[in-house]
Amino acid sequence: MCVVLDATRVTIAGNDSADPEVRVVRGDRPLDVLSHTHTVIVFRVPPGESAHNNLTVTVFNQVSNAVLFTYNPPVITELQDASGAPLVYGSCCR
Repeated sequence: MCVVLDATRVTIAGNDSADPEVRVVRGDRPLDVLSHTHTVIVFRVPPGESAHNNLTVTVFNQVSNAVLFTYNPPVITELQDASGAPLVYGSCCR
């Protein structure tokens, strides 16, 4: 069994984000908005993109202030097989 990391989901809380055309941009790259309500926006950040970049949100054609965004890479603390038993170090991904 090998571990493959998927994109990270991020949630922004605020107000007035019910625009059906809401956009989240990191640096100059638009990100996938997964869902949004009047107070919450959930978007996806592709794996491996944890460097510092400005994040902005566009709602009803109004661009928010830029916020420096970064996140730490994931840390694997344990691997288990399908039965839930811990894997012995070195037994993964031969």
